[in-house]
Amino acid sequence: MADTVLIIDDDINLLQALSSRLERAGYQVVTAATKAELDMQPCAQVDHILLDLKFGETNGLELIKPLKTRFRPKNLVILTGYASIATSVAAIKAGATDYLAKPIQTQILLQALGMHRRSLQRKLSKHSPIKQ
Repeated sequence: MADTVLIIDDDINLLQALSSRLERAGYQVVTAATKAELDMQPCAQVDHILLDLKFGETNGLELIKPLKTRFRPKNLVILTGYASIATSVAAIKAGATDYLAKPIQTQILLQALGMHRRSLQRKLSKHSPIKQ
């Protein structure tokens, strides 16, 4: 069974792009673009969470502990367009497993989710538009 990734971001275009990339890499993806959508997510097994640092009016740092308690993911990765040392330290102290600046490359994202390099290369080459 494929790992499930919950993507929490208020940017619909980014949600769709990340969903597409992760589905091609073999993940099952669920999304939340609003706090209401997030609150409606069932407490089913979520293996990984990608969380926007600025999720609407909510500071993503405030959501880390409640999300980890509710879903118990292997990885909780903060994604931000406003990277700083201070917020990266705060995110890791709050329990995030990684902190990545947007825009994010697929390979970096998959590595943050724990995909091994060899598996990553196989999956990426399988879906590459350039055939060798």
